[in-house]
Amino acid sequence: MRFKRTAAAVLAAVTAVSAASVCAFAEENKAELATLDFADVHGMTKYSSLGDGYILYYDDSNYIRGIVHLEKNDNGELTYTDVETDLDFSKNITWWSGESEYLQLSERDTENNVTKRHVVHIDKANNKATTVYTPPVDWCYTRGDGYSICQDNGPFLKVYEPDGTVHEIGMMDGFRFYTYAISDLNGKYVGYALSLSDSDPDVRIESPAYGTTRDIIFYGIGKDGSRNKLYVAKNVIDCDFCAIGSNYFVINEQYVNDAESPLSGRWTLYLTEEDKVVNNFNFWGSSGGNRIYNNKLMKTRPEGESNMTAGLIDVTTNEYCNDNGYLYIGTEDEGKTYLVESMDEKWGFLDADGNEIGEWFDDAGEFRGDYAPVIKDGKAYLVDRNFNRVSEMVNANEVETYSDDMFLFANGDEVKFVTYNGAASAPADTSKPDDTSKPSDSTSTPSAEKDNPETGAKGVALTLGLAAIAGAAAVVYRKKK
Repeated sequence: MRFKRTAAAVLAAVTAVSAASVCAFAEENKAELATLDFADVHGMTKYSSLGDGYILYYDDSNYIRGIVHLEKNDNGELTYTDVETDLDFSKNITWWSGESEYLQLSERDTENNVTKRHVVHIDKANNKATTVYTPPVDWCYTRGDGYSICQDNGPFLKVYEPDGTVHEIGMMDGFRFYTYAISDLNGKYVGYALSLSDSDPDVRIESPAYGTTRDIIFYGIGKDGSRNKLYVAKNVIDCDFCAIGSNYFVINEQYVNDAESPLSGRWTLYLTEEDKVVNNFNFWGSSGGNRIYNNKLMKTRPEGESNMTAGLIDVTTNEYCNDNGYLYIGTEDEGKTYLVESMDEKWGFLDADGNEIGEWFDDAGEFRGDYAPVIKDGKAYLVDRNFNRVSEMVNANEVETYSDDMFLFANGDEVKFVTYNGAASAPADTSKPDDTSKPSDSTSTPSAEKDNPETGAKGVALTLGLAAIAGAAAVVYRKKK
């Protein structure tokens, strides 16, 4: 999708702006849709969501130009309000990590190197955004609750509390490589770390091809800087996180059986809330969702891996919940429903047990509140959880869920935030478009779902020492495509 470049806007005061439209031809017993064009928000082309209607908005430079709050006024119109802040958005500032009440923004030089970091508190009650502390310029990740975990001064981690209090912890028993993973949703630990250990080996295998095996310890890092041993991978050549969520992580372990055997792999699922290990887990080549719900884990399909499919795995049986492979799977309502894309590029839903429900659409977004956006025959509308149409239909070729009661509709280069007025569950609807082929005009809508800009993963796994780290743009487009 191409967007027109516009001048940057520097936020100086709280200014209410009404830039909205309400569709004039709402059908009887169907909710009207109120919309706000992207371009009407200071010429915005992309955004990052902070929750509760707060967004960072960008122009074509991929640098943040301000913070606004989206809301529906008493007339049912979508409007936005500028958020007062002490940040200077005339500089090259990008989103780095965090969301909700706290986020980390980074200033960059002309070569895109980080020169300064800001941990910012979004005071939603007073519509203000204020810098609360400045962490090290070296790698640092901030969670939505204001805690940061940072790499600074060699083999040490630093944990920052929301008020800026710092805890330092040494992590390495034998410095060879260093990996840590951050789960923004996890309340028990700030993150996890992998640390080499040369102490108390059970067996050491010398392999001409792969070197000496070792033990690698997996730690949970507490908010007070504590180091909590969770699991030890014994006699492995190498290992890393291949998926991490708020109540689990999956470890990819590489090992040799003897000096001459080829390198082998296994996957171990660690359930953090239960302190339970599931060995020989079926997870090869995949990254997972942010949480395991009802003992079901989402297995996603890596980009470019045409021989692999996404699906829902029952961790008690280590089997897929159904026999149908998918191109995409995701949930935004804590596993009550899952949005999936079929192998023939249609969009539909699974229930909490992994059974297909409802019908197939040309495009769809997740359920978060009572409704989800869908498209058939070039017409976008909202459906309830019984898949009855509850809103008027408008022209669109792509939809996405933004929040409980707000959505994104795109029609070519025109992208809008969309909400509804007076939606309510409706009787079975007989006016749905027929199930025909997907519209040929397909675009990519700027998305509220952000991968981490340093690693490309929502659940962050970062290796220092053996791997080079390169910063990337904070703006990431539609998560589904």
